[in-house]
Amino acid sequence: VNYMTNNSSSAPWPDAGDVGIALRRIIVQSHSLYLYENAIFMAERLFALESSMESLYWVAQSYFLDGNYSHVFHLLTHHFPFQSLTASDFHNDQELAYWYWKTMHIWGVSCLKLNKNQQAEFVFGQQRTFQKQQEENGTPIPAAHTAATDYFMGILWRRTSQQKPASQHFIKSFMVNPFCFCAFEEACSIGNSSKLKATNIFSDTKGQQQASLFQDGPPPAPAPLDMSCEMQEDEQPQQNESPQTQKVADSATLQLRGNNVPVSGLKSLLQMLTLFGEAFRLICGYKCVEGMQAIQAIPQHQQCTGWVLNLLARAHSELANYDDACSVFRQLRKVEPYSTQGMVEYSTALYQLKRDKELSGLAQAMVETDKSCARTLAVLANCFSLAGDHETAVKLLKRGCKMDRFSYYSHTLRGHEHFILDDIEEALQAYRHALHIHPLHYNAWFGMGQVYVKQEKFDSAEYYFTVARKINSNSSPLLVHYALSLQAQQKYDQALHWLKTAIQLQPKNLLARLKKAQVQLQLQQYTDALEELNYLKEHAPKEVSVYTTLGKCHKYMKDPTKALHYFNLALDLEPKENPVIKNLIDKLHEERNAQQQPH
Repeated sequence: VNYMTNNSSSAPWPDAGDVGIALRRIIVQSHSLYLYENAIFMAERLFALESSMESLYWVAQSYFLDGNYSHVFHLLTHHFPFQSLTASDFHNDQELAYWYWKTMHIWGVSCLKLNKNQQAEFVFGQQRTFQKQQEENGTPIPAAHTAATDYFMGILWRRTSQQKPASQHFIKSFMVNPFCFCAFEEACSIGNSSKLKATNIFSDTKGQQQASLFQDGPPPAPAPLDMSCEMQEDEQPQQNESPQTQKVADSATLQLRGNNVPVSGLKSLLQMLTLFGEAFRLICGYKCVEGMQAIQAIPQHQQCTGWVLNLLARAHSELANYDDACSVFRQLRKVEPYSTQGMVEYSTALYQLKRDKELSGLAQAMVETDKSCARTLAVLANCFSLAGDHETAVKLLKRGCKMDRFSYYSHTLRGHEHFILDDIEEALQAYRHALHIHPLHYNAWFGMGQVYVKQEKFDSAEYYFTVARKINSNSSPLLVHYALSLQAQQKYDQALHWLKTAIQLQPKNLLARLKKAQVQLQLQQYTDALEELNYLKEHAPKEVSVYTTLGKCHKYMKDPTKALHYFNLALDLEPKENPVIKNLIDKLHEERNAQQQPH
């Protein structure tokens, strides 16, 4: 097969050139009407008629849009290397170069869709080599195209846990094309949020130069086609329009032309993207308070969209403000009741608040929306876990991980469930799997730290909590557990420092205040501990451990009467007989009796 631009002149059929034009019109129209089976049939007729690089692309694209990525992969694998085309072939025929790039691109993306990472690396490598050759020949590939290549190469390297090259490709992608916002999101998500500044990336001064990004298509740049279905038998190209030019126009029918995009519109859009980018960057870097302030600067008509509401709810969740998070998630459900975005995090917030009825309602709604979705299975798992059925939760999460192998959050949730069930090895395996997918997922590092605390390997726990803390230094619950691992190693001063930090981040974190008081007792800072405990007595009046610790504090302060009072209050609050509290009372009586005996 000869893959040079067009072989219709040698085709054994009358008016083959005009037939090719008609087929292109029908293919593009079928795509726009989602008649993919029809597009496939017509594209295969075109390929049989012309056997060109362009016609091969139309076949591949039609199968791709139909969701048959396997067919695209095998089709293009079979035809590669496309008759070993040389650099001179492309230099002499820019249309051929355009369709070659497009064909390689859809092949590479199909590899990613099929999780064929090794093959994707080969295809995108070939594409990059071709792009460099074109640049050397003075005919570079359009910027938007190269940005897309970098984005998908970033996805490839991220999937194979190669964060550095992934970051480089994502950053290069949106620096070339700031409208490729998904590349910016990916770059922030894998640890570049502190290195990026949205005001520099999406500067509205770039409006004029970015207009060229929309110039997409092989030369010459034609006017848009009229896609009328009425195609008369005697319809002929205009006198000043050759069949070749008409064919090129067909290929660009659905493509946006640069001269139709006002520069003022691009500048305004870049200003909006700056606001989106800054809010997303801050929250990705766990600077959630600043991120929520940045969200307030986003236009009101955009603040009520699912993407922004999900980002805001995520910020509240990271700050452990679960009530506020759930309030925003409920608003998100009203705006987009059909969306699954953010619903796993919503279910986790409900889990933390022990709102079983609301969580059950969310799970039922998710099942009605998409019962086979990995996110739905994760929500169901949280629902069963809250009900105490951890075995079922594990089964659901395993199914979800098989359906979406890159769902690191599902792997982390599975690790939590195994941890509850004392399946230590399974828990560690799940956490490691999550970290293999996303090394900066601090919840998985936290989970591993919890495992080692349970095994009383506190030095190992400290290591994993430290890694998690370096990723997210603004998580109050995380800092509490980090401090507890230090306390267990008798590093009381360090533990107290981090507990104070946790309270500064979240003043209403009652666990942090209780643990702070307990560490202060160990440091013999009785007055400071008593102040903290009196605060807790007001804000957690039914918490047994508060009164137990108060009793200990007064005992150390040589006030046995108050100590006994608080031990008795603790015993009254405990529904079952608590041998620990009774033992404390007995010891207190023994000490008082010993002091009363004459020497």
